[in-house]
Amino acid sequence: MFAAFNKRELNRDFSASSYVGSGELQLEITEPYISDKDTKIARLDKQSMKNLHISAGDAIILFADDRPMILKALPLFPSDRRTGLIRVGKNVRKQLNRDIGANVTVRGIGNTKIDKVVNYLLLDRYSNPRR
Repeated sequence: MFAAFNKRELNRDFSASSYVGSGELQLEITEPYISDKDTKIARLDKQSMKNLHISAGDAIILFADDRPMILKALPLFPSDRRTGLIRVGKNVRKQLNRDIGANVTVRGIGNTKIDKVVNYLLLDRYSNPRR
C-alpha cells in the first residue's frame, strides 16, 4: 500500500480522527537512544511496527491533542526487548506537549519512506506562498 499526498490532503486537518493511515496504536513515550537525540526518529518495537504495517525507514504520524508530527520509524535495538513504547527525543516531546510516560497515538503511512514525504511537504510549502 502506498500513501499518495496531494495539496488537498496536505491542507486539510491532520487530526487523529480524520487521517486514514495503515494502522493505529497508542504507545508510551520513553527516552531516545543517545544516537537519536535531536532527530526526527521514532524507535518502535518490531511487533508495533508490524501492527502499523510499516518497516524501517517508513513515515509515521504521531498525534497528541490533534497535534501531528511526521517522523521516521526505526526499530528498537535488539537488546531492547520492551514493547508498547516509542522512543522519541526531547524536541519531539516538546512539540507534542508530552513528557516521558505519556501516551501518543501513532499511525503508519503505508509503505512511504520518510524522504518522499518530507520532500513533498517541503516542495508544497515553498510552492504555496500564502502559507
